Amino acid sequence: MPLFGDLHVHTALSLDANTQGTLNSPDDAYRYAKGQKLYLQPYNKDRTSSRISKLNQPLDFAAVTDHAELLGEVRLCLDPQSAKYNGLQCRTYRNFPKLSYFYMNAKASMRKPLGMCGDSREICLEAAEKPWQEIIQAAEEHYDRTAACSFTTFVGYEWTGAAYSGNNLHRNIIFESSNVPYQPISFYEAPTRAELWEQLDLECSKDCNYMVIPHNSNLSNGFMFEKPNQDEIYLQNIREPLVEIFQHKGSSECAINSNDPLCSFEQLPYKDFKSKFSKDFSASPNSSFVRDALNQGLLIQAKENINPFKFGFIGSSDNHGARPGTGYKEIDRLFNTEANGFNDPLFEKLSSLRRPKGKLEPSYVNLGNTSLTSILDLNIATDAERQSAYFMSGGLVAAHSTSRKRESIWDALERKEVYATSGPRILLWFDAEVQSQSLAMGAEVNSSQSPVFTVKAAGSLKQKPGCPDYSNNGLSKERLEKICNSECYNPSNERRVITRIEVIKILPQQYENEPVEGLVEDVWKTFPCNSTSCQISFKDEQFSIGRRDAVYYVRAIEEPSPTLSADPLGCEFNENGECIKTEICRVGVNENRDGCIAPAEHRAWSSPIYVNYSS
Repeated sequence: MPLFGDLHVHTALSLDANTQGTLNSPDDAYRYAKGQKLYLQPYNKDRTSSRISKLNQPLDFAAVTDHAELLGEVRLCLDPQSAKYNGLQCRTYRNFPKLSYFYMNAKASMRKPLGMCGDSREICLEAAEKPWQEIIQAAEEHYDRTAACSFTTFVGYEWTGAAYSGNNLHRNIIFESSNVPYQPISFYEAPTRAELWEQLDLECSKDCNYMVIPHNSNLSNGFMFEKPNQDEIYLQNIREPLVEIFQHKGSSECAINSNDPLCSFEQLPYKDFKSKFSKDFSASPNSSFVRDALNQGLLIQAKENINPFKFGFIGSSDNHGARPGTGYKEIDRLFNTEANGFNDPLFEKLSSLRRPKGKLEPSYVNLGNTSLTSILDLNIATDAERQSAYFMSGGLVAAHSTSRKRESIWDALERKEVYATSGPRILLWFDAEVQSQSLAMGAEVNSSQSPVFTVKAAGSLKQKPGCPDYSNNGLSKERLEKICNSECYNPSNERRVITRIEVIKILPQQYENEPVEGLVEDVWKTFPCNSTSCQISFKDEQFSIGRRDAVYYVRAIEEPSPTLSADPLGCEFNENGECIKTEICRVGVNENRDGCIAPAEHRAWSSPIYVNYSS
């Protein structure tokens, strides 16, 4: 059976998570992944809370990936023993965290150090050593090395790169073992992907293996998959074998298009982080998405005889509350997504002096020439509540691993025998047979004939409402309400229906200016399933005739199920089907529409199989 994990999680060590009020540590994150409960903000003075979260089902593996950028800066401002603790920047950080987040994050995205760090950031680099060791130590302590091997961890971090300040180039770095660099390589030290690889190679020694995993290409404005230069082209797929295709900030599979309705699933309304602050509602370019990158890889292979974009697919959560995984029932958007809201009417009023009270009107402001009218003007700085209306709970990575041992899961990641889900634990296999060779998802083969492809899929387990008898008998109603809103892990023996299996096929151009229509088959084949599990097989009869390389991947689509934030806008439609009025999803003092739940078709994406035509 596949193993399920999360390789993208932030804790209180990250600037953004910390300024959101997160107190949970890497140690807390791994305990949570193993099934233990966590307190959530807002906290009491003793760090307890009335809000408690617990996964419905523990994970098999996880990695904490706190941001390398500003790791030391956060440490300096929170450690009373640091020489910078009582400085102006740190006092501002502790008293006005939201405003400080915007200022410090903007500086980091432009690679401009804070004054307290020194000319070469030497003070902040030294301060980053302790949190980095905390990340490493937590991963080592929670890795189960016993014969049971019940849970596996990986040391990791996030490189928070950006192009032209607003275009997302973020990547997670995952290490095979605890033999890791002395410090994480950040965007400050390595401003490009090639420099990141180079410095990791220099700092990684003595069995230090790593992989770099891009994420949120949907917010890159087309810059994530720029064509590698001659120095990069042979390293690209070695250093970056996987891509995170889904997480709580949306899907990076494909741009919205009429030929594939599923490309509209979990799309954000802006193309990069910069667009949130302007009235730029232009569509994200195709080049921001993984499907186009697969096509570009084939084009490069035709010219350079090497494909730099042979990605495998994973999903993860990108949770900022030290809560790996997405094993929640679809209830309580504030608990189970990254949604933000105001819990105090006074702060709601203070937060924006430009907006009529109680209305979430557009507040797009040119921050370069505008002064904040309120020190608490969170919406002007980040539009956080509007963003979070679109946030689901995130995805998962599934690995076809022979065991939970770290080296076994690493091997599955490295050979790309992994897949992504939009959250539910859908089971998926995508295999092929050609010329007596057996292939699994993520494989590459040279052939003059089409393989016979086989897909097997099974839906995720349905949850029964409420809690099982052993919970009801062992805990009071008040306790169950506090721990899980009286909705425990309560699986039935019934799986959700897989309605269909869809195959996406991608071909390269064979000559310059050849029309691309028909080369990227958005949905090449559809196989009805309408059962809790199914198995289908197919061949590409045109492969030997067309004599082109080809890429194939599959999607297993579940029946629609109620999903948090699946209706972020709450559109009121006219008789022509046009949205004429919206009620944006909100939490906090102005909570509305009960979680904005609507039906959504959850899915699993296989890693592709790459078939190179060879006569």
